[in-house]
Amino acid sequence: TITSMPMLEITYHTVSDVLCNGGSTGEVMVVPSVDVVSPTYSWSNGSNTSTASNLQEGTHVLTMTDINGCDQDFSYTVNEPSAVVVNVTATQTYILNANASGGTPPYSYSWREQSNSNTSLGSQATYTVGSNGTYYVVVTDDNGCEETSQVTTYNEGTTGLVNASATNIELNIYPNPFKDATTVDFGRVIKEATITVVDVYGKLIETHKLENQDTYIIKRNTKASGVYFMEIEIEGEKSMIQKLIIE
Repeated sequence: TITSMPMLEITYHTVSDVLCNGGSTGEVMVVPSVDVVSPTYSWSNGSNTSTASNLQEGTHVLTMTDINGCDQDFSYTVNEPSAVVVNVTATQTYILNANASGGTPPYSYSWREQSNSNTSLGSQATYTVGSNGTYYVVVTDDNGCEETSQVTTYNEGTTGLVNASATNIELNIYPNPFKDATTVDFGRVIKEATITVVDVYGKLIETHKLENQDTYIIKRNTKASGVYFMEIEIEGEKSMIQKLIIE
């Protein structure tokens, strides 16, 4: 009499997904049926126990063999979260806003200044710049995955807030403070630019458009004495914010 052997079975398994995008923290653990005698394990990543660890995202195959040499393949899929992405934008009032996505929310924030990167300056999504420096934020998701933003440099009196990816110019504004008019000097001919002036509350005061110029004069006109902010968009890219003071 020829007796066929029963199919090998896994009665229970767990899959732990990768914690951070691109990582290798995945794990699969299996428990074979009690009918499987003295099983041995061969995983596609080289593991030879009932638990395969340090797995990356993807499909992992287990070949389980019993004491009779019968084997059976089992496939398990390990997933991973999307990458954490963070973008920082600057407002006219020197406020930096971090927008995080991907990974596993919620997120925590740690604002840093490049010359003293070990010190956390703030833990909220928004940070108000208090002094000259180069700032960035480190975002950590709920799994402990970190992502660092691009840097934003603040240098009051020269170029205001400058995005690291901004058009390469040498901006100079003089005089500032001013009474009647001030000159915006780009240091080179700009094909096109838009200068937007707002008050300290963000209210639009005026907009100036220019083409093929290296300097531009902003007149006081009817503007009251006080502090204003000037956002300059150069050749389609918002590149800097400058404080203006009218005496």
